[in-house]
Amino acid sequence: SLHAALQENPHDVDALAALTTHYQGEGDWRALMEVYDGLEGVEEGRNDRNGSLIVALDALSTSLGQKKERGSVLVALGDVYQRVGKIEEAKAAYQTSFKVWPKDTTCLERACAIYMTSKDYERVQLLFGLETKVLRKMGRDGELAVSYLKLARLHGDQLGDRSKALEYVLSAREIAPNLDGVDEAFARYSSAEELAAWVTHLIDQAEELASVNSREASDLLVRATRLEIAREGGSIENASIYAEYAVDLDAANEEAVALVQEVDALL
Repeated sequence: SLHAALQENPHDVDALAALTTHYQGEGDWRALMEVYDGLEGVEEGRNDRNGSLIVALDALSTSLGQKKERGSVLVALGDVYQRVGKIEEAKAAYQTSFKVWPKDTTCLERACAIYMTSKDYERVQLLFGLETKVLRKMGRDGELAVSYLKLARLHGDQLGDRSKALEYVLSAREIAPNLDGVDEAFARYSSAEELAAWVTHLIDQAEELASVNSREASDLLVRATRLEIAREGGSIENASIYAEYAVDLDAANEEAVALVQEVDALL
């Protein structure tokens, strides 16, 4: 078979061309990508292969009937353009992908990464805005919270607007209070008073849950402990109390057990 021939000799350009023609004709761009990705480690002929792949994907991006598939092909095309250093062409592919199938925000994420590298933060902000609009409309709350957290970091770290950053952190926290990174972002952009109030809130929540869901209460105390350590004016002694309480509620909570040791080392 052609696959076997290519595996035996990765430099077999005739087998590669035949497979390209076959999968392009079938409209199976994923199988096409799999063939080319399998040859990525082969140095000789890489530029020619990337050129052939770009031609094939470009053709598929207009010939496929389903818009969702065309959008995905355009993302793949943009990725290959990036691989060969054609950044403007990559941007154009991602932009077209969004126009064709805006429900998939992968293209926006890829474009954001390019503009972050070039420090075009105004464009990044615009793209994040498009992403949040799509995610809100589709009710994809988990992804929306992540997008808000990205916006918080953009405003807080790149644009120097801690107030705006905190707004986005609060928006993310309202949707997904247990989202990874949300507590750290809140600690980074909030005032000492706001952070102290949030630690108190977590402790209160844990106490309310203690008799109902000890594991969830223990997890809340772990979060409170980490924030107490991180916040300006925080008390290591209080952090130690919170960590030990977390273990008391759930001795099987490995993170809480490890945290007790961490805090003890700070005393």
